[in-house]
Amino acid sequence: MSFYQPGEVIRAYFPFDGPKGGKPRPVLILEIESDQFYKCAMITGTNRTGECNGEWVSQVSSLGRSMGLDKSSFINLGNIKSIPRSLIEALKSPMGVYPDFDDFMARHDLDE
Repeated sequence: MSFYQPGEVIRAYFPFDGPKGGKPRPVLILEIESDQFYKCAMITGTNRTGECNGEWVSQVSSLGRSMGLDKSSFINLGNIKSIPRSLIEALKSPMGVYPDFDDFMARHDLDE
């Protein structure tokens, strides 16, 4: 059984693209790969609109509040990684959730 579900926003150690390193950040769970791995999209405070596939979310919008964002952020669908459960911060619950997650996946051609 999985601890987290697609559409939930959690904090995880997200690896850099280089040979090593990374940093804790919010991520959007896109898919459960197994009991131990989740496919996640990086959430960043840098607006990448027009540079890569993704979505800018204002912190003060109903979506930003639902996702539990502490600042306006970009869901970067150009940076998706498989994250092991061991790199997810132990939270009692997710930070938030992306409402209507199925619509989000369809809009960005991520539905399978």
